[in-house]
This record gives sequence, C-alpha cells and structure tokens, in this order.
Amino acid sequence: MLFGFFLLKKSGNDCLESSLTLIFNLCESGFFSVHLCPIPKENMKNKIGLYLIIDGGFTDKFGEIAELAVKHRIRIIQYRHKNASHPEMLKNAKKIATITENTDTLFIMNDNLQVALESGADGLHIGQSDIAYTEARKHLPEKIIGVSSINLIQSQKAENNRADYLGIGPVFATTTKLDTPPAIGTKKLSELVKNISIPIVAIGGINLNNAFEVLQTGVSGIAVISAILGKPDPEKEIIKFM
Repeated sequence: MLFGFFLLKKSGNDCLESSLTLIFNLCESGFFSVHLCPIPKENMKNKIGLYLIIDGGFTDKFGEIAELAVKHRIRIIQYRHKNASHPEMLKNAKKIATITENTDTLFIMNDNLQVALESGADGLHIGQSDIAYTEARKHLPEKIIGVSSINLIQSQKAENNRADYLGIGPVFATTTKLDTPPAIGTKKLSELVKNISIPIVAIGGINLNNAFEVLQTGVSGIAVISAILGKPDPEKEIIKFM
C-alpha cells in the first residue's frame, strides 16, 4: 500500500477534529504509510493523502466511486464535470454528498459555487479563472476552499487569502485536461512546498509509477484521476494507492 491512514470525521457540519499525529514509515518493501489522528480543517498540513477526483469525463458511476472512496477511507474526493448541465451536476453532487455525510471522506465540489451550496458539499475547489477566492469565502465562511496554482506568486496569494489548501500542477504531462500549462516537475514542486505553509495537493499525470517521487517533495496529498478511473477496476487501483 502506498498510503495508509486513519482519521475521524465528526458528524453533521462540524469541522474536523482536534489533534495531529503524523508517522511516516518506509518499510523494507518500499511502501509508504501514514498514520493520522483527527485534526481541524484549518490545520490540514501533511494529512490529506489520496485525493480522488471523480471526473465526469472518465466515469458516470458517481455514486459507486463515492462509495468506494468511503469504503477505503479516502480523505477527500472532488466531483468535476465540466460539460454537465446544472440539474445533472446538482443531482450527482447531492448523491455524493449523501454518501459521504457522517463519514471520514470529505466532498469538494469543483468550480461551481452554486452546486456546492445547494448540494451541501464540504467545500469548493476553484481555479485561477473561476470565482475569486474572496467572493467564494463570503458564501462559504466555514467550508473548505482549495485553490489551483502553478507558481509561487499564485500560491502566496492564495495562502495570504487563507485558502485551506492548494492544488499545484500539473506536475507531469497530462491529457486529463486540454488547457493545462506545461508540467512543472518535482523539483519546482519541492521548492513551492518549502515556501508555502498551507497544505499542497500535487496534481497532473500522477500514477503508481511516480507517486512516491511526488510524495518525497513533502506535499500533503496527491490528486489522481485517470490512474484510478481510467482503469477497468477502480477499486483495485484505489487499494494499490492506499
């Protein structure tokens, strides 16, 4: 298993938890395991682990994937569905929110503030061209808000705005999104980690072959899409990452 962790999510809309114990173990087989005690959302450093993006471009089994995430205690899942209508997106988001409610798994909505509000998601992830962080925070004062970034200026701005975490990448070349900038690589990612204090989730081209290299940069988590959803048996791939 690449990731292994334990955490407890409080019921209802309570934000998470109270303390952090982080233990990294590199065993003889080369596997990387993490033990985590519950911690507040404002102190998410080094505790995200596997961040699974449920992308409508890869699957239409939104409920099934969300159930797998809960079953295997994936820390965060994000629902992304760029070309879906509002009713369709809201229907799927509500399904995911119902499945993740009162579990260890947090549900983050991608881009769409209205769907995040209407579905009862645990938070929102926004890109550089989406709604401004400050505007999103007005509507989601107690929710988790993550921000996409690719460089130090963008990262520091999000950190100064008190974003809960950053999604930085693409680390490697990826075909998941067509409008992505050039890959930054793990060296630049490592530099960003050293200069930013809020949690960083690495994204872009991450798979089982390069995940450990990414983790060695000190990121708090890795976002995965095609390496799990693009396979015939997503649950089997989840287990490999965990």
